[in-house]
Amino acid sequence: MDIEDKIVPDQMIAVIKHKGPLSDIGVLTARLLGWVETEEIETAGDVFAIYYNNIKRFKDADDVVYDLGIPIADGQEIDETPLLTVEKLIEHRVLSAVHNGPLDNIRAIYEEIAEFADENHYDIIGSPQENYIKSIYDVENPEDMVTEIQLPVIKMD
Repeated sequence: MDIEDKIVPDQMIAVIKHKGPLSDIGVLTARLLGWVETEEIETAGDVFAIYYNNIKRFKDADDVVYDLGIPIADGQEIDETPLLTVEKLIEHRVLSAVHNGPLDNIRAIYEEIAEFADENHYDIIGSPQENYIKSIYDVENPEDMVTEIQLPVIKMD
């Protein structure tokens, strides 16, 4: 597995903030993509989730806190809704790795990135983001799923 140190540029994002079970993510994704289609929003990336509490510990809990969003192209006039807001995600550094296959065993990738960060003098400073490059909604076989994991970091030299 390759771990990449990269800079994520400033981007505008449409976001649904949510506190509830992870099982809600399918309905939220449908709402988000339905809004994009109905409002004819030009997107600039893949659907993503940012997790604010430990999803391993809270996997079956009713109070997982996460944002579900999608980057949107600049220069659009967008009406927010009670469910969805538009925000600016500022430029930041991440350690990134790609996971191929179903999300059942994604935890191992997180552990490898954390170990890499420790061994290479990075400090993880924020919440993880999963970019769903090929999600369960895009492929017939879960083995074909592709997810990029990003952990926000600073380099400690």
